[in-house]
Amino acid sequence: MSKKALITAIVVVCALTLTASAFAAKGGKGGGGGGGGTVDPTLAISSQQVGAVTFSVMVPASASGTSMVVTVNCYDGWSQVNYTAANAVVWSTSTVGYAGSFSPTSGESCFAYVHTPTSSTPLPGGTFSFVAL
Repeated sequence: MSKKALITAIVVVCALTLTASAFAAKGGKGGGGGGGGTVDPTLAISSQQVGAVTFSVMVPASASGTSMVVTVNCYDGWSQVNYTAANAVVWSTSTVGYAGSFSPTSGESCFAYVHTPTSSTPLPGGTFSFVAL
């Protein structure tokens, strides 16, 4: 039953991520206002199985060619980081790329975020929480 609850939670998170991706894509083209080079990536799980997770990153066309990194931190039951890894985003198109594979410990709460290679600050919209399988 615990495994069923975990799978349900992951499905809900994935559904919410897809909804957020749709809204981000809808709003990403307009607004010609003041961002001046601001990059708002959308981060989602591309694939996940026991011991391995890969992320997809989407950016608006105006941000194509931007170097990005995905970092994953996972926490044990005492909220201590016991897994951390970073992988560069490899772009498969000008606006979609992938980072991974990460190997977090099964059952742990993890936080993934997109940042530039020169900063560890998460980019707006480029964060994702998940439970490792």
